[in-house]
Amino acid sequence: MFRTRMLILFCAALFGAGCQSYEPKPLVPLEILDEVERARNLLDGAAVDSGDADSGEAVVEPADRGFVRAARWMAAFSPALNEARAAFDRARTVADIDTPWPNPTISAGPAIGSRLDPGGSSRRVQPLIEFGFSIPLSGRLGDMDDLNQVIAASEHLKLVAQHRRGYLELRALYADWVLARKNVSAQAEILESARRSRALTERLIDAGGATALDLGLMDLEVAQREMVLLDVRAEEVGIEERLSRLIGVSFRQLQRVFSEALPALDVPIPDYEEAQKILVANHPELAELRAAYEIAEKELRLEITRQYPDLELGPFFEGDPGERKKAWGLTLGITLPLFDRNEQAIAAAEKQRDAVRVAYEAALNGQLAALEAAFGRFALAKEKSALLERIIVPRAKKNLEVALQSIKASAIDSLKYLDVERTLRSAISDALRAESAIRHAFHDIEQTLGIPLGYFPGEEAVDFPLLPEPSAPRSR
Repeated sequence: MFRTRMLILFCAALFGAGCQSYEPKPLVPLEILDEVERARNLLDGAAVDSGDADSGEAVVEPADRGFVRAARWMAAFSPALNEARAAFDRARTVADIDTPWPNPTISAGPAIGSRLDPGGSSRRVQPLIEFGFSIPLSGRLGDMDDLNQVIAASEHLKLVAQHRRGYLELRALYADWVLARKNVSAQAEILESARRSRALTERLIDAGGATALDLGLMDLEVAQREMVLLDVRAEEVGIEERLSRLIGVSFRQLQRVFSEALPALDVPIPDYEEAQKILVANHPELAELRAAYEIAEKELRLEITRQYPDLELGPFFEGDPGERKKAWGLTLGITLPLFDRNEQAIAAAEKQRDAVRVAYEAALNGQLAALEAAFGRFALAKEKSALLERIIVPRAKKNLEVALQSIKASAIDSLKYLDVERTLRSAISDALRAESAIRHAFHDIEQTLGIPLGYFPGEEAVDFPLLPEPSAPRSR
């Protein structure tokens, strides 16, 4: 019995030595707030390639401003990318650990005899020890390893795809920010023009060429232009908020590195058939669905291997109560798959694979529709912008020059002059909106294709995150 107890204690100690202990890591909101604020304001000197950690002021060279700096900050601080990295780290940690064999079992107890010879010298209680081992007959352990590898590769692809989506969204948002600032400047100039017109109207009243009603109309025009300026400033703040959320950096830091340089729009645009091929190869959502399909394939393979049972080995040791002899034995067992052949799980895995294929087809259909629409909007926006720049805005400016000379000569009244001036302001606003429409359509094409078509100053093709190649199964 002593040897039996020692064997059981040894097995228990071996089990305890291989187990991990729990280590609490509480989430303290105020500490997280401090960490996030430091990151948003670039106070962590180790996280920024050039900066002063004590003052929080990043040293930014003139050539290192604009989109390139914003993209670099996004790669380092983006909350969405940090979440994707955490998911990838979790999957990679699991994939780095081989799927273990089933744990062996051990059981021990007494074999008690009764009605033994009272004069016998044998013990009434003898040890009974049994062991159990399961040996997989199918390749499910290797298939599970392959599945974990594919899941890790899928999470890595999701990380890169999230970076690619964010990069393309940043390109569009940064262009919106530049155009919003241009619009603020244009509307401020329009407001100043309205104020000059009001001052001219006051002088005309003194000269008898205008009335108090004319001055009242000009006051209303100035107030309306002030409201428009406030609206476009609010739009600029909204864009800055979206940029800050995307990049993970505060408004103040973004404003310090602002640059108004934008990619040229006269870059070659692929024809529709070539664009379709680019879309299929590069769109992040389609790449993620391809990875999901590969996971579905591996899951189906795993469920098929699970229908085969394991070989059960059962060595044992026992004593015969009333006798001094001891017995050792070995049993072999296998579950006969007569009723349960894992049919439910296999059927579910097959349908999951079919569902992913349908989702891929639906996503591709939607992206092709988006691509077609983006091409159409881009062509219409270019045509409208050309009409404004070539005819409408120059003609409106010429009309205003004529109207200004006429009102000074009292050849027209102030109402007529105001109409001419409003026409020019409206044409300038339309030109800004047309430029914005071209940029939106251009970036819609980029986001649908999944690649940039033109580059910001200082940006290079290698800055754009590339989708990884499919991973090969790992040999066990």
